[in-house]
Formats: sequence, structure tokens, C-alpha cells
Amino acid sequence: MNAGFMRKPILVTGSHRSGTTWVGKMLTLSPFVAYIEEVFNPNPGHPLSHKGIFRHSFTYITEENEGHYVQEIKDVLHFKFGCRSRRLGGLIPSKRFLYRWTYRMFSLPQPLLKDPIAALSAEWLANKFDMNVIVLIRHPAAFVSSLIRLNWRFDFNAFLKQKRLMEDWLYPLEEKIRRQPKDLIEEASLSWLCIYCVMDAYIQRHPEWIVKRHEDISLAPTKEFAEIYERLGIPFTSRIARRIDEYSCLSNPTVAPNNVEHYLKRDSQALIKHWKSNLSTSEINRIRDTVEVLASKFYGEKDW
Repeated sequence: MNAGFMRKPILVTGSHRSGTTWVGKMLTLSPFVAYIEEVFNPNPGHPLSHKGIFRHSFTYITEENEGHYVQEIKDVLHFKFGCRSRRLGGLIPSKRFLYRWTYRMFSLPQPLLKDPIAALSAEWLANKFDMNVIVLIRHPAAFVSSLIRLNWRFDFNAFLKQKRLMEDWLYPLEEKIRRQPKDLIEEASLSWLCIYCVMDAYIQRHPEWIVKRHEDISLAPTKEFAEIYERLGIPFTSRIARRIDEYSCLSNPTVAPNNVEHYLKRDSQALIKHWKSNLSTSEINRIRDTVEVLASKFYGEKDW
């Protein structure tokens, strides 16, 4: 389905805390690409939250239930938000911001949807809107460490309430999900396993998707982003390369100040193993015990 786009929309997804914001923002350094944030997020301030389209996180859409969502998502991908963008936050936008968006509006920009909460519907989105998909994978221990830092909890009822999702993908984990994890370590580990259980199946069925580990991008940002730009057919300029270096260089802090959720200017190389200083050996072993059945596909012994 072409859905009337001049260029294929882009979906950047994966688990939450997997670097989707960073990757999405770096791709929208190009004036030809416009950023759309978390259409699937039911919390106030996101593109469709005012319409109550999504009642919980990680909605699983298939051809069976798509009727409730198709037109609304299509409108957002054509920048028909129907509400004020959260990105402005009530502030007066800069001249540069207005210039870039005016340029994009009149040049039919390529929409980029940054949405980890859409991960379970990635296959449907790709098929329905002919999207280029980028899947980000982050080391499970780094993922857990990040959730602990922010004290982000996970409500597994978001999965259990979706009968089709449980029947199609998560039935092997249903007993663990219903048992309810005893603490944040177990909760975060199991949520990583559930999300990437589905994503792994999608990846196997779609070799054309771009799949990147967060750690590989962090180790060589300019090289990795240049490759992503090339695969998407977006010009990669020296200005974009300088900006990417600015956001990932060694002089940036490793840890986000004051537990900020999305602090993009980080020392990306130092961030790769930062979880090792935040988690004890016993905690790391517990995480690995939970996820190893799947994590071994992406991370070897040396990565632990």
C-alpha cells in the first residue's frame, strides 16, 4: 500500500530505552526527513492521545483489528495531527525550527515515526504503509539498568488484555507473565524478553529491515549512521556527520543529568558498558537467566 507518500515513511522501533529517540533525531538532521513521535503512546501530549485511539501501551494491530487505526495513523504520517505537537511544549519555536518545518511542509518530507511502543505492530505498519523499518536492539542488562535509573515500571496487563497477541506470539511466556515478576529486575528482564520475542520473529521474516544493535551504533556512530542513511537513500552530508559527532563525542557526559529521560548528547562509547557499574554480579546473572534463551541470538559471552 503506497498510502500517497512521495517517499517511503520510516519507522524507528525496538524496545523502549533502545536508542530510538537518538537514532530518530540523528536521521532527522536531514532536512528531507520529518520527525513524528510515538503515535502509539496513550499518554497525554502524543499525536493521537487526545482521541483515545490507544488505550494501553504496545497495541498489537493486525488486519483483523486494523479498521480502528488505519485512517488515524495515515493522517499523522501526512502530518495531520489534529492537535498541537508535544515537541513545541507550548514554547515559541525558533526561526530555524520554523524554517525547517516550512521547508518540509512545502517539499513533501519523508515522515519518520519514532515509536518503540509500536514495536509489536511493526510488521503491520510496514505492510500497510510500505514503511522502511529500523529495529534497534539493546543489551538486556543495559535496558534493565536504564529502567532502574528512571524507575520505569511495566504493566503486563498491556499484553494479557490482547488475546490475539498472546495467541500469536506470547503464549510460551504466558505463565511467567501471569505470575507477575517479584521485583524490577525480573519485571524489566521479562519485558525485554517479551518485546524481542516478537521482534525477532519479525526480523526473521523481513530480511529487508535494517537491524542494528545500540552498542554497535554507539561504538562507531558516524560510520553506522552513514550506512543507515545510505540504505534509506537519504543524502549524508559533512554537516550531518559533524552533528552526529557532536551528539556522541567523548567530551559529552555518560550519564544523563538529573535522571532526564532523553538526553541526547552523551559519550556513546562510554555508555555501552555503563550498566556494569550500576548492576551487581548477582543482578546481571538474574537478568541473563531470564533472557538468555533469546539474547544469545544477539549477544555472545564477551558481551556480558
